Amino acid sequence: MRNNQSPTSVITTGKEPPVNLDPPTKADAERVEDTKQKIVDKQSSGTGSTTLTGAKKTVKVAITYAGQYGQTVEVGAEVAVFEEGGTCTIKFSLGTSSFTKTVQAIQNVNRVNCPAVIVNSSEFNPKGAWSVMASYSSNTSSGSSDISTVGVK
Repeated sequence: MRNNQSPTSVITTGKEPPVNLDPPTKADAERVEDTKQKIVDKQSSGTGSTTLTGAKKTVKVAITYAGQYGQTVEVGAEVAVFEEGGTCTIKFSLGTSSFTKTVQAIQNVNRVNCPAVIVNSSEFNPKGAWSVMASYSSNTSSGSSDISTVGVK
């Protein structure tokens, strides 16, 4: 009930259809499989969180964590696409200094993960608030994240 009151009793008229607890019929199972396939087809057609641009889909990339842990800086990201074979590139920049690190993307249950890029803090010169951007590229998709900042001491 939506009125924030707990129901104290249920009144039935005796005319309600019985609940079917039997295993699904073949027709039910086929309908479920058809629905699953339609979802997969929709995701791979470029609709939803991806759009077609030329030969590649533009996908959303999000930095999931970025920080300094002891003497290392770690950055991880995820990509809103489900495919194999892509690479993730993390670009670090501060003023006129910049460098990139690339890792092989990993297909997860329903998206692509960019595994942790781990960089020794000695590679950051000068120390300070570095901008971090993650990008993803495969034969069929590409995209970049918003810029994040990580403080390096």
